[in-house]
Amino acid sequence: MTDKIRKAVPEDFALVDTVLVQGSVYQIALEPDWMSDTTGISNSDFNDYLGNPEKDILVCERDDQLVGVIQLSVGTVEDAGLKHQPFGCIDEIAVADAFQSQGIGSSLMKAAESWALDRSLKMLRLDLWSKNDHAIGLYKKHGFETIRQRMFRTIGEGDT
Repeated sequence: MTDKIRKAVPEDFALVDTVLVQGSVYQIALEPDWMSDTTGISNSDFNDYLGNPEKDILVCERDDQLVGVIQLSVGTVEDAGLKHQPFGCIDEIAVADAFQSQGIGSSLMKAAESWALDRSLKMLRLDLWSKNDHAIGLYKKHGFETIRQRMFRTIGEGDT
């Protein structure tokens, strides 16, 4: 059982899409009031990641089978009053259902860190649902900490 992380190539599109759809289905189960999109990634978005020097899709192969995906990009803070230094963004990360809890997410996180360091980025950022305890555990294991929170409140019937 050997894991290999590499850059995605055009021929990976269908498998990358399949893994991302599985991740979307999981997200919808966590947040059905917010999430509804199970389309994975469009061909044009996939090609944008492959052809953009500030973006990448990395895949994890285990025994020649694509089992994990991470989408990365370079971002900058656009909020007034915050420093505008560039950072790495983990736009999506997903592991095929049959390969959950087998270290693939950790391999992808380490690859994301290397990707950012290769670009002289000093920080990685990601966004996740607060109910996603499995992902929170993975990210904390890799040194991520919450430094800012975004809160929502559902309003409507029954409010006073």
